[in-house]
Amino acid sequence: MLSPEDRLALSEDRAQAFAGNQEHDAAIQELARCVALTRLVYGDGHWRLAEAHARLAQGYLQLKGLALQAQEHTEKARTVAVSSPLGPPDGAEKQGLLKCLITIFHTKGGAAQQLGNLKDAEHCLERAERIVGELQKLEGVSREETASAECDIAMSFARLYQKQGQWAEALCQCERALRVAEDG
Repeated sequence: MLSPEDRLALSEDRAQAFAGNQEHDAAIQELARCVALTRLVYGDGHWRLAEAHARLAQGYLQLKGLALQAQEHTEKARTVAVSSPLGPPDGAEKQGLLKCLITIFHTKGGAAQQLGNLKDAEHCLERAERIVGELQKLEGVSREETASAECDIAMSFARLYQKQGQWAEALCQCERALRVAEDG
């Protein structure tokens, strides 16, 4: 019989495999299982529970296009993340929490955009961008670790500006994403 920790690792791997194989319903089911197992392993107040909710929200948005469910889970994730006690100021725990916050705000911005709340979407993407900047300042964080998030956020801004009819700004964000991808 597997321990909860081993089951969690297995579910995380299975969710990733299902998503990669375009088995979206199975991926969402595994991501939901990860939330339950993370709660068992780490407890209700740990940032890793926020991370599990953020990944589930991201799955709902990216795999199924379900913005309301994504919004609900980003709110749960944000609530847990802001109440989670931090480890050492420059440790791996802080890196993990900042990466989690990036996922939360980027996903929340995408959900808001899909729901037509463009002002909230822009605010969330700006917060995600600021957190990427904080993550880059931490010791031991490589450029490659932040480049993907920075590129994704720039592309989200491009889609947002396109939706708002701000073509020049959308183009600038696309060019920024391209520069980051080339440099990262």
